[in-house]
Parts: sequence; structure tokens; C-alpha cells
Amino acid sequence: MFADSTVIFAYTVNDAIEDGLQLDVSDTPECKELGFVYGVTLTRAVYENCVQWTEEDTRCTGHAQQESGRLWDLLHMAKTQIRLFAARQSNTNTLSFRLLRVPKNRNDHGRLVHLKLSIEAGDNGNPFIVISFPHED
Repeated sequence: MFADSTVIFAYTVNDAIEDGLQLDVSDTPECKELGFVYGVTLTRAVYENCVQWTEEDTRCTGHAQQESGRLWDLLHMAKTQIRLFAARQSNTNTLSFRLLRVPKNRNDHGRLVHLKLSIEAGDNGNPFIVISFPHED
């Protein structure tokens, strides 16, 4: 249908990383330990809500957390969902999963957040896994 069309504009995962809208976590020990084959990025909103943790967050919540542990939890849940979809031989490039995480600035033991995982193209057509909130495009 679009074989003879000219691309007017394309915004790739690499562009989003350069603009600071997504964070590349592909080279982190957590990503490597879990054996991700594709590159993995998190939207800034997911990183700030589900991974980032400061001393102020520890003080406010009474829970000591480490960003590396929070990242591992998020990536582990994503990898688990990928395995479940692969076992079902699903042909989708987008799936949903949930993560139980200690929220920032709240004295709470855990809140469930809904996340979206999609496979998108990088500059050279290389696949990236993008983890975002469901409402983010």
C-alpha cells in the first residue's frame, strides 16, 4: 500500500534517546543478567516513577530502595511477560504487564502499575524494546 510512498518524517527510538525522552538501559548489568537480546529503553516517566529513588524518597517512605534493584524488578517482569507471550506464539509487537513497586513520597508497601512493552525500530532498523505507560505513545 505504501511501497511507493516517500517518508516525510520518522522519529526513531534513537531520536527519543537523544532528546532525553527515553533512557537506554541496554548496557546495565540488570539488562545483561536477564539476557535481553534487543536494546531496552524506558520512557522518562517510567524511569522516574518506577526506577529512580533518592534519599528523600527513603526519608518520606521509610523504605530504603536501590535503583538497581528497582530496575531489575521492572526488567524481570518485562522478561517474564515476553516469555509468556512467546510460549503462546503471539504475533504482537505490543504487550501489557504489571509491576508492584514502592511508590515515591508515600508511606506505602507497594502499588501496582500497568506498563506497556513494545518493539520499535532504531535508526538502522535494529529492534528496541520500549517500556512505557499505556497512555504514552
